[in-house]
Amino acid sequence: MALPADVAPASLPIEDVTLLIFGASGDLTARKLVPALFQLARNGYLSPRSLVVGVARREKTDEQFRQEMHDAVRSSRSNDFDEQVWAEFASRLCYEPVELDQASEFTKLRQRVEEREKSAGLTGRRVVYLATTPELFLPSVEGLAAADMLPPRPHRDRLRIVFEKPFGHDLASAQTLS
Repeated sequence: MALPADVAPASLPIEDVTLLIFGASGDLTARKLVPALFQLARNGYLSPRSLVVGVARREKTDEQFRQEMHDAVRSSRSNDFDEQVWAEFASRLCYEPVELDQASEFTKLRQRVEEREKSAGLTGRRVVYLATTPELFLPSVEGLAAADMLPPRPHRDRLRIVFEKPFGHDLASAQTLS
């Protein structure tokens, strides 16, 4: 997919960010999220310093996660997949095993993410994408809060949380999540 002629990456503000994908071992991540992020990186819309951290309960290494995502992206983009571009993008992919319904595990996640950000020279601007079942939305946000990963009010622009729909199962549950 080519960029529209009147929009160039250099004309857009591209910030360094750590993107945490909760539910990273699921189908949504492999079929949609990582292929889309790869395309953004390829077209210059994802900073080359940004990190993509897969978070899920399954035990696996960074390399195993990268290989799984490689296979998924290669299969979805078979016509224009470029191994060299992938290798650069994949160097920013990593994985952290966390039980999202266990708030106590989020402190370890915070420490590991901060270590990775420090190594990459990042400042802690984060996006958390909840590609999980709706039942894990509230425990995930509570875990982030318990681990002190929610920035204080003057710095709320340092974190964005994206909820994959459905957001609740009725009006009352959606209001509770809000």
